[in-house]
Amino acid sequence: MIVKLTTNDVTIKFALILYYFLTLEQPNKKSKNHSFKREIKIMSKRFLITFFILIVMLGQLFAQPKYPRVSPGATVSQMIGITEVKVTFHRPGVKGRLVWDELVPLDKIWRAGANEATTIEFSHDVTIGETLVPAGKYSLFILPTHKDATFIINKNAELWGTFGYKQEEDVLRITTKAEYLDHMEWLQFSFSKLRKNSAVLSMHWEDFSVGFAINVDTDKYVLEGARKAKGWEELNKAAIYCLENEVALDEGRAWIDKSLAEERNYRNLGVKAEYLAHDGDLAGAQKIMKEAIEMGKKMERVPHNIKEREEQLKEWETKYGLSFGPTTTPVFPLTSNFSISFATSPSNESQFIIVTKSIESIAITKSSPTGWVKTFNFNKLC
Repeated sequence: MIVKLTTNDVTIKFALILYYFLTLEQPNKKSKNHSFKREIKIMSKRFLITFFILIVMLGQLFAQPKYPRVSPGATVSQMIGITEVKVTFHRPGVKGRLVWDELVPLDKIWRAGANEATTIEFSHDVTIGETLVPAGKYSLFILPTHKDATFIINKNAELWGTFGYKQEEDVLRITTKAEYLDHMEWLQFSFSKLRKNSAVLSMHWEDFSVGFAINVDTDKYVLEGARKAKGWEELNKAAIYCLENEVALDEGRAWIDKSLAEERNYRNLGVKAEYLAHDGDLAGAQKIMKEAIEMGKKMERVPHNIKEREEQLKEWETKYGLSFGPTTTPVFPLTSNFSISFATSPSNESQFIIVTKSIESIAITKSSPTGWVKTFNFNKLC
C-alpha cells in the first residue's frame, strides 16, 4: 500500500519525531546501571538518524511540482576552436499566428524568445563586428525591422524579457540583413559556417532569419595554455599545433626539443622529423624519421600511423632527395630543386653528366667524410 503524504501529514510526523527526540532519556553521569560513554554514543546515533529523516521530510514539504512551459526552454552551444559559445533561450511556437509586426512588433526591442531574456555566454573574449566582447554571460535582444535586425548584447543577464532593460548597459549593437527561409514552427538558434576562428549564430522563426558572425583568436588562447605545458606529451602536442597551424614555429621548435629531452619516443621523433622537413633539412628529417619508424616497429603495440610515416619517408626520399651507391641509376623526380646524396665519393659523376645534360647548373659540395651532395637546379627536364 502506497501512502501519499500531505502537508498536514508531514507536519504531524515532524512534530512526533521532534517530541520523540526531546523526550529521550538523558544520559545520567551518576547512574551506576548505565555507562555514561555508551549513552552518549546512543544519543549521537539517534540524533543523526533523526536529522536525516527531518531533511527528507522537509524536502517533501517544500518540493514544488513541475509543469511543462508553453514555450519550452532550450540551450545550444558551439566550440569555436577552444572557445565555448552557449545560448540559453525559450522556444515559442508560431501556432498559426502572424509573428512579425503582430506577435513581435517591429522596431521594438524583443527578448529573442519567450519568458526570461535570452542569454549568451562566452568562455573567452570574442570579437563581434568591430567590438571586443569580454568573456562572460550577457542578455541577448533583437530589434527587428522589415529588412534587417539589430542584435543587442547587454551586460544584465538576469532580466525577465525586456523588463529592466537599460540601453546604457549595452555592450554592442550589430545590424545584419534578414533572410526569408522555409517555415520554422518553433523559434531556433543555431550555428553555421564553423571555422577554426569563427562561426555564425542565427535566429530563425517563422520565415524570418538573421545572424551575426562571432570571431575568436584561437591561436592566442591555445598558445597561452601551451606555454604552461609540462611533460613530453603535452610539449609534443603544443609543437604539433604550431606546425599544423603555421604559428609560433620558433616556440614549437623549442617545445619539440624539450619533449625529446624528457623522453625520446616514436611520437615526438616523428614530429621532430616533420619540423626538419618543414625547415628544409631533408637529410636530417629522413634520419630522424627512420629512427622513429624503427622504434615504432619494436613497440608491443605497433602505432596505427606507422605506415603513414613510412610513406612520408619514401616521399622525402623520392621527391626531394635520392641516396644511391656507385652502381645505382638515379631516377629524377619532377621538381625544381632536389639533392642527391652519394654513399661513396663522387666517382660516378660521369653517370650524372649523361643523365643530367639539361641541368642548368651543378654544384658539388662535401657533406661528410664519406658522402657528397649534388644540388641540381632545373629549368626543365628533357
